[in-house]
Amino acid sequence: MAGKTEILKKNGTYNRNYHAVKAEEFQQGIFFDAKDLAQVKYEMLRSVAKGENSVLEASFKYGFSRQSFYSIKNVMEKEGI
Repeated sequence: MAGKTEILKKNGTYNRNYHAVKAEEFQQGIFFDAKDLAQVKYEMLRSVAKGENSVLEASFKYGFSRQSFYSIKNVMEKEGI
């Protein structure tokens, strides 16, 4: 049976830039996985939608640029997760 990392790589959702994720929830516990790109993107968007972070703060904490934040947001709004 393949491990989670191999599955993420196979389905194209492995976050090669996982080391740049600084959000606290990804630094502790086992539920949040910085290597899971879909989860990181979702949590970044959620943190802004809930007012927990500004776009600039969320972009930094989750390892993306502001431009990437808006691109991700646009795709998620049009196509979902």
